[in-house]
Amino acid sequence: MKKYEKTYEEIVPIRFKDASYENDVPDEVKKIFLEQVRKREGIYLLGEAGVGKTHIACAIGKYLLEETQSLLFETSGDLLEKIREDYEAEYNNKEDIFRTLMNFPGILILDDIGAEKTSSWVVERLYLILNKRYQDMLPTIFTSNCSIEELSEKFGDRITSRIVGMAAIVEINGEDKRIK
Repeated sequence: MKKYEKTYEEIVPIRFKDASYENDVPDEVKKIFLEQVRKREGIYLLGEAGVGKTHIACAIGKYLLEETQSLLFETSGDLLEKIREDYEAEYNNKEDIFRTLMNFPGILILDDIGAEKTSSWVVERLYLILNKRYQDMLPTIFTSNCSIEELSEKFGDRITSRIVGMAAIVEINGEDKRIK
């Protein structure tokens, strides 16, 4: 088994294990995403908190795993924390999470981008990861509460330009399902 081959249940959070491409992904998102994957590009799911962006992203991920694609799911803040902890670990305890992610050939779900605290280190790490994925034309599924303008204010034009260049922007509207 390749180090990237895991089951859907091992990849996504428990809350989203029952996500279904057929039932949970709106038809307009299916159409856009399938075209994006064909072009080796991704999708940026934008919307208010609780409208189902992560649920949709996980349902798409489940579909892609059934189509034999490699998949990783990471919440951007958690991912950056894992990378930071790995840098600080003793040499023989390092997992080299950053290099593993940089070399990951499959589809990455980067959940809740823009929610993390911004620093020059965070911007640099995100830039390196997203630039590599942009250059290698590796599809990425982003979820965010941030508009493209807000993302640009937070991370600058270099990161935002790459996201826009590698992902169709799709707004998800609706009520907060967590409160409802």
